[in-house]
Amino acid sequence: MSGSFAPAADAAILMSAGDAGPAGTGAHALAVLWRSDPTLGINSGLASLYASSTQVRQLITDGGELFGTGDFSSGYPPNAIAANTWYVGVISKPAGSAHYRCHLWPYASDGSGVMDHGESGTAANHGDGSAITEIRVGRGDTRGNGLIAVVGVYNFEPTDGQLNTLKSGNLSAWAALGPSELISLENWNGTTGCTAVVGTSTQTGITGTVGVGANPPGFDFSVATPITASLNITLPAPAVALTGAAVASGRLAITLPPVGCGMGGRIVWSQGGWNQLLALGEEYRDSLAEQASRPLVACPDCGEPLETGPHGELHCRFSGWVSR
Repeated sequence: MSGSFAPAADAAILMSAGDAGPAGTGAHALAVLWRSDPTLGINSGLASLYASSTQVRQLITDGGELFGTGDFSSGYPPNAIAANTWYVGVISKPAGSAHYRCHLWPYASDGSGVMDHGESGTAANHGDGSAITEIRVGRGDTRGNGLIAVVGVYNFEPTDGQLNTLKSGNLSAWAALGPSELISLENWNGTTGCTAVVGTSTQTGITGTVGVGANPPGFDFSVATPITASLNITLPAPAVALTGAAVASGRLAITLPPVGCGMGGRIVWSQGGWNQLLALGEEYRDSLAEQASRPLVACPDCGEPLETGPHGELHCRFSGWVSR
């Protein structure tokens, strides 16, 4: 269940920084899936990142807009946030002195609707700080107010287009964007259950009282465990070994070295199972075997037509290649 925060409780769930340290010293994005409270208003501290006792990053709502750390602008989007509504909110910034950029989407489990991207008309530059040592869920300059289901920390500034992928009813979409820490409150029980499904952050404590609330309607918290592997396929003679296999982000590419004259290529596998991949390798092997069974008519080195020598051997007058 989601964490339920009330201003009177002045509460926060404390998490170790895990892999989010660089979010304090350079480009970053801080994203939260939350629902504002229907009776206590629309101001809420959603999440903040600390270096020791110093707040370096935060995402809060105030007066219906999103704000960051040290942000005295008029906020963004203007008066867009309503009470008792689930939202995905994100604040982002490139490295160095730059404006905050805000992103807001009224959550829908089917991914419908538009995410608003922009910055305040009175935005000022904000710099970087020290490496993050603590993540605080449900607290910023303002106290938590409502339900929080997901917090994501990204050690880079995603583009607007990349953030549009968070318009989803699936936590896997947040994971696919490449967070340093992705924290789920699906199993929050009032004491434990605030868990990093991506990253190494762990719960270290609670301040105040954090209640238990409903999860976002239709939201799927499952995240597939990424598999990293390498694959070497050795093909029997007359083929050669496939080398240069590489697996990254679920995409496998195998570079096939040249064989004879003009053979070679690249297999790229992005869907299906290992059986499909092995079938591709077998198809390549069979192709090489079929080529090897044909009489040679062209020089393997230069491609010129071969000639028959006095002892029946094939040779190329241009490259000097001779059959053995």
